[in-house]
Amino acid sequence: MSCSACFQGTIHDGTPSGTETELHGLPTYIACPPPDVAVRGIIVIVPDAIGWTFTNTRCLADEMAKEGNFKVYLPEFMNGTHISYKKSVYSPDIFEWSRARGIYVPLRTIRQDVARHRLLGYDFETVICTSFLIPFHNDSYCISTRPETLEKTDDTIWAKTRYYALRVMLHIVPFLYRGRFSVTWPRVHDFMTAVSTKEARDLPLGAAGFCWGGRHVVNLASLPHPDDPQKLLIDAAFIAHPGPLELPGEIERIRAPFLMAIGDDDYVVGMKEVEKIKAVLTRKENLESEVVVYPGAKHGFAVRGNPGDEKDKRRGDEAREQAVRWFQRWFRRVGEE
Repeated sequence: MSCSACFQGTIHDGTPSGTETELHGLPTYIACPPPDVAVRGIIVIVPDAIGWTFTNTRCLADEMAKEGNFKVYLPEFMNGTHISYKKSVYSPDIFEWSRARGIYVPLRTIRQDVARHRLLGYDFETVICTSFLIPFHNDSYCISTRPETLEKTDDTIWAKTRYYALRVMLHIVPFLYRGRFSVTWPRVHDFMTAVSTKEARDLPLGAAGFCWGGRHVVNLASLPHPDDPQKLLIDAAFIAHPGPLELPGEIERIRAPFLMAIGDDDYVVGMKEVEKIKAVLTRKENLESEVVVYPGAKHGFAVRGNPGDEKDKRRGDEAREQAVRWFQRWFRRVGEE
């Protein structure tokens, strides 16, 4: 399941350096460590709702491969139904239309006005609609709330925002249906099973889930290895700002070493749910687990945080580094056994 927060954030600069291939029937992006370094293990990323082609996630895979000496797989688990920020979220023509008429201001200004209930003559629904339509624009600009710029343009803005709201829904609703857990879980399960018996037969295997992919990784962490029921399918699991989970059941079934990164300002999985998760994990005496709460972090911070914001960038970097250390720790133990 996804929500509007799953489609908001910042597009990062950078060019992915990995390759695309087909692996176990799925298009897959592969990031590798430097060629002169031995691979320490394999990590499979189950991404957020924007899917396997998202630049941010591919660059994240590259960084994890380089920093941890992992081979990282980023498969297409959504069968083409992932959310495309180019098609449904970012609407360049409405942005350029407003820019040409001088009726745009930094998006942070609009958010401050909304937070303070000072919409300066512009109604709340239109601000929210327009803010949702172009949250991925790198300049972070949106339609102005200043009434002097809107005297002759209200009707046009309403027409355009309604049109793009419809276009967004026509793209997102199919994903919410076709990308639901019951449909995509078999693909994730089958891919991981195949990797565990082939590419990772002699290597440790981990899974990292972000937003939409968090629930899948939680469930992977409970499964036995297909060739040996005494072993686990994956050797370590990491999730960041997951989508809604079935609590407490899905957490109670976790058996693999488990790490979760979450912000205290995440309204998808709030702090009450986080405390429940912590309580369940604490009761599992034989499970190595950790839940790290990032103060001030919102949903999506590990993938779609703003690199131009010092705090946002630091949170994203720390979450990635934390994940790399977690996998290194448990992959090292597997190698020693």
